Amino acid sequence: MHLFPALGLTAALAAAVLPAHAATLEDAAAALGANGTKSLAYSGTGDWFQFGQAPNPSLPWPRFNVTRYAADINFDTASARVQITRSQALEAKRERPAPVEQRVDQYVSGASAWSVATAP
Repeated sequence: MHLFPALGLTAALAAAVLPAHAATLEDAAAALGANGTKSLAYSGTGDWFQFGQAPNPSLPWPRFNVTRYAADINFDTASARVQITRSQALEAKRERPAPVEQRVDQYVSGASAWSVATAP
C-alpha cells in the first residue's frame, strides 16, 4: 500500500509549512485589516435551484436563471437586505408555465425577517 507513506509525507509537509504557532481568528482579522469591518456588500449572477420543488424524487430541483443577486449586510445593526432577480429556466421534457421575471426583496433586522413583494 502506497497510501500510508503518501499521507505521512503530506502531513509532514503541511506541518513544515505551518507557522510555529496557530493564528487565532482575531489575529487573522487584524492581519487582513478586517477587525473594524462594519458592513459587507456582494453581488453576482448565476443559477438558483429551488429546494423542495422537484416534480418527482428522481429529477433535479427546478433551475432559475439569476440575473441579479445583491446582498448588503450591516454588522452594527444586525441587519441585511438581499435582492434577487430571477426567471425559471426552460428545461427539455419539463412542462412549466412560461417563465416570468421574479424580483425577490428580503430583509432581516435583529430577530425579525420579512419579504417585500415587488411589481414586475
